[in-house]
Amino acid sequence: MIVEIISGLWVGDLSDFTNTQFMSDNLISVIFNCTLSHQVANTNNQQHIRIPVSDLNEPSSDFALLKQNLPKIIQFIHSNIDEKNICILGYDNFTIPLIICSIYMMKYGDIKKDMIQTILQSKYKGFHLHHDLSYFI
Repeated sequence: MIVEIISGLWVGDLSDFTNTQFMSDNLISVIFNCTLSHQVANTNNQQHIRIPVSDLNEPSSDFALLKQNLPKIIQFIHSNIDEKNICILGYDNFTIPLIICSIYMMKYGDIKKDMIQTILQSKYKGFHLHHDLSYFI
């Protein structure tokens, strides 16, 4: 299920990798693929960016890779969100897409860390951050 977190920024899971109708209807032009090897169906010549993390969300490898690249990812989103619709897709638990969106909202939306969970829950009751965002800040 793809959920819009803020205007122009969506998150989804593996079941959404083939949802070409949604991507086309919502003019998604950038897709972040937060998996090691799953392929996203291509529609409308979107830009695909892979963030190669495993479904295990290993702190020593996956989180370290994400933390190292997060400033570039967040800056890219910020530089493109006004002109492009962006979708961040990951594994079933939404962990990496939600971390990326949360850090983006904290940095550019000036939203406090304690408010992030409430905002995510207002978008979709099933969202829950399983990891402390302090590691990524």
